[in-house]
Amino acid sequence: MNHGVVEQLGTPQDIYDRPASLFVADFIGSPPMSFLPFRGTRGAGRPQPCGSASVDIALPEVREGIADTELVLGVRPEHIELSDDAPLRAEVVDAEYLGTTQIVTLNTATGASMKARIAADIRVRPGEQHGAQVPARPVVAVRQGVRSRAAHGAARRWRAWLSLSSTA
Repeated sequence: MNHGVVEQLGTPQDIYDRPASLFVADFIGSPPMSFLPFRGTRGAGRPQPCGSASVDIALPEVREGIADTELVLGVRPEHIELSDDAPLRAEVVDAEYLGTTQIVTLNTATGASMKARIAADIRVRPGEQHGAQVPARPVVAVRQGVRSRAAHGAARRWRAWLSLSSTA
């Protein structure tokens, strides 16, 4: 719930894998999903690269076209890989050792902050530059400030359920 409005109903796995809004994506998961804002137009169909500061990142398949607008690419920390070949460049800000993994905070060349969950045996130090590889499949592209149809439907069903249960 976000200010009394149900953002999404579903199993924990569905909500984690396919958040209906930026609020849900940020709320579910630890650390939460990282967001890369960009401006673009997306056509329906297969994945297309999105350009941000001359960086091409493949987007997930979209079901309907999106007009030229402000969009956000969301990616979970466990899906970000450090790779010298990756076009998205980032500086290591911090690394939090957690035993078998570590959470690495990165500032990208585009000004966005990202968190990557990587193996503990990969050595990174603050100030180092690395490439951040973002795979096309486990990312979400969302229009800023807009909830998906699934979120609107869930909110309607939740309000209807509340109305029925309060009259019983």
